[in-house]
Amino acid sequence: MSLSVEQLHKKQLDIVRDAVRKKKNVDQLKASLTAILSEGDVLDQSMLFLVFRVVLEEEMLALPDVAKPSESVQHLLSLALWSSETHLLLEDAVIRLLEDLLSFQTILGCEKVFPMIEANLLEVIHPKR
Repeated sequence: MSLSVEQLHKKQLDIVRDAVRKKKNVDQLKASLTAILSEGDVLDQSMLFLVFRVVLEEEMLALPDVAKPSESVQHLLSLALWSSETHLLLEDAVIRLLEDLLSFQTILGCEKVFPMIEANLLEVIHPKR
């Protein structure tokens, strides 16, 4: 039985949200997302971007201490970059996501996160050949 687009979107969002909350490793998260994507038509790229953004906002707002958001940011960065490499997300969506991460880390004062985000942002804009 195939899922409706809405069900697929909800299932995908739930998997990402659940995995980030449980701090599953990124490889497990990638496998889960790949499985969801293979269950139906490839989802609209803006929807996948929205999934990352929603999870990011929930994580950043829910975790007041700096160490945990840093960990979540690393997960989300890794996922965003993997998505761009596997063409699940458009490059500009990844750049927007990274810019969001920068604004969140500024709000939270996660100074340790900044160099990591900056390096990843540069890598997306100017990939090493």
